[in-house]
Amino acid sequence: MTPSLQEIAKFFVNPMLYVTLGFLLAILFAKKGSRRPIVLLFLLFYLFTVPAVPVLLNRAWRVDDTIRSDKTYDAVAVLLGVTHYGWHRSTHYLGAFPDLVMLNRSADRILAGLELVKSKRAGFLLIGDLDLTFYHETQRLLLLADQLEVPRDRIIVFGPVARTLDEARGVKRVFQNHPGWNDLLLVTSQSHMRRASALFRKQRLIPDIYSVELDETELRWRHFLPSSGAPSRMKRFLYEMVGYVGYWLLDDL
Repeated sequence: MTPSLQEIAKFFVNPMLYVTLGFLLAILFAKKGSRRPIVLLFLLFYLFTVPAVPVLLNRAWRVDDTIRSDKTYDAVAVLLGVTHYGWHRSTHYLGAFPDLVMLNRSADRILAGLELVKSKRAGFLLIGDLDLTFYHETQRLLLLADQLEVPRDRIIVFGPVARTLDEARGVKRVFQNHPGWNDLLLVTSQSHMRRASALFRKQRLIPDIYSVELDETELRWRHFLPSSGAPSRMKRFLYEMVGYVGYWLLDDL
């Protein structure tokens, strides 16, 4: 398939292309004894700037969904961090759009949870009480629930929360207060699910899981070329890895 003019343009405006060429020229013209450190630096640079690497790592890191279509859950727990912090912080000073909810790339978490409750596949939606100082994420999400016509009496807010561990402990307390409940569904992003589900299991909760914000990248030749967008994807993967190891060291997993 012949690439379009736009695709060709995108290829040549990629700044990482020229950094890569610079590395290759440095290796080519460096003295024989000084090539090894340049080669090692180039390999490190390549691993952190090639989109294929975080894609493959995320594929290895993800866990399979266990949600059952024939099951009605007592509750669905949605992990927060789904609103656009920067946008809400800026509009806080302006006092504008007090009823508008700006969601971020993890929006499918809360949308899936609300839909599961609205369609009666889950009895209650469980969300933590997350106050981000400049605005209250949970209060904004309750406004969203109103806009989508999900009854407030089907939503249980627990907390306060600031991290995934707080959410796992909060859901455990909710289930302790509802001894007749047995079936829990956990919803979060695909990259976050391994760490989140492990934290819930440590709290003696065994939820079925449903991942959203899926990485369905179909690898092509361009994904093996350095890209300016790849480091941010690699950073998100490393964040999950470091978080998992940190919780493991603290015996929270």
